[in-house]
Amino acid sequence: AMELANGAATDAAAEAQVEAELTVLVSGGDVGSLIRWCEEWELDLKHSLASTALSLGVYKVHLLAYLLAAQLDLARFLWRRTPPSLRDDAELQAIWEVGRRMWVEDRAGVQAALAAAQWSSPLVATLARALQRRTLEDAFQ
Repeated sequence: AMELANGAATDAAAEAQVEAELTVLVSGGDVGSLIRWCEEWELDLKHSLASTALSLGVYKVHLLAYLLAAQLDLARFLWRRTPPSLRDDAELQAIWEVGRRMWVEDRAGVQAALAAAQWSSPLVATLARALQRRTLEDAFQ
């Protein structure tokens, strides 16, 4: 039982560490650094070691970061690499719906998809708001 409790504590500490690192990157507004962090996390196979919730959280941030950088090809490849069990998540699907709307240059659809979603985490909400601003600005250029 002691071992299990320690494992859970380690998981919680690891998740808090990841969330702290991502929060710093998101609040810094440097999308390039955020993308690099997410890509390294994936290349280091950390998704396979993380809890489902943590892995899902990183996928959401990663997908939103690609959308913010208008790297739609990379976003699409990331969606395809995401395990099917995680792709069932409603919020991840909502993020991908935004990407699909961006892909076909449906600006009104992008705004509608962003506005319709209820974001679960402050990290995801912050990135979604930034994407909303960016796509609105692009529409008026």
